[in-house]
Amino acid sequence: MNTNSKEYFLHHKFGNNNYQIYVNDILVSSSVAGNGIPAPYEINQYLFLKGAQKLRINVQAPIKLKKYNISQKDILDFKGKTLITLLENEAFSNIKNILEATFYDIKQSTPVIEQEWEFEAELPIYCDNLENSEDLSKWDEKELEKVVVNRFTELRDLLNDGNGNQVYTEVKKATESIFIAEYMDNSEQQEFSTNITDFFTSHKGTMLPIENYHLRLMGNGKAVALEYATGKLQGLGILSSEDIEENTRNINYFILHKPKSSNKFEVFRYNSSYTAIE
Repeated sequence: MNTNSKEYFLHHKFGNNNYQIYVNDILVSSSVAGNGIPAPYEINQYLFLKGAQKLRINVQAPIKLKKYNISQKDILDFKGKTLITLLENEAFSNIKNILEATFYDIKQSTPVIEQEWEFEAELPIYCDNLENSEDLSKWDEKELEKVVVNRFTELRDLLNDGNGNQVYTEVKKATESIFIAEYMDNSEQQEFSTNITDFFTSHKGTMLPIENYHLRLMGNGKAVALEYATGKLQGLGILSSEDIEENTRNINYFILHKPKSSNKFEVFRYNSSYTAIE
């Protein structure tokens, strides 16, 4: 048992409504027409070292499912289902509620609702943040798009070639943040590294060209991601793909930043998983 650990978790349930959930302005979860990853999940790697943290949630009616508004009934359905919890020292019998994110009542239905909350958190460990990253909001928009697309194309090509070892090298710094945030010991780190490398290798021949994308700026202007703009993969990271032979959807959401000390964009955070193709 880890006797000096604090693990914060995000819980939520929004049905088939579309949503984006940000912690400290970093996207940690999203869904379009029900394609999101079910909660709960750990959010330590998105927290500042101590003090006030920000949770922001944007919920939209799922037009693809022919629902055009969020109603007061939806607001009531959300109640009590969006939580930040704290697990200390792996004492599962004593999980604490840190925040219950309750939406304001609405007088009339609306296509979109967005709200922000603050909660306090303090970690005994340190994960790198964006304090030494460039402010991308000051870049020329077309130049930023060009550079970001080129960088994602490099990553896409590595995945499509099945070069899992090189992809792992590209995400190594971000992976070290996961190790720290989740208190992994050496054996757990080795297992994670092996599994994620094998996962990246399995993408060989499955990647689509980077064409159908939306650029999302986050991290108070210091981080950026590309997402599918339309289609059945809409809202997923642009490095997601489908393996028809294995009936598997590979989900990869990579967030990039540009350290002030570097001449290239690097992977700041990433989430990778897979599901069956429905």
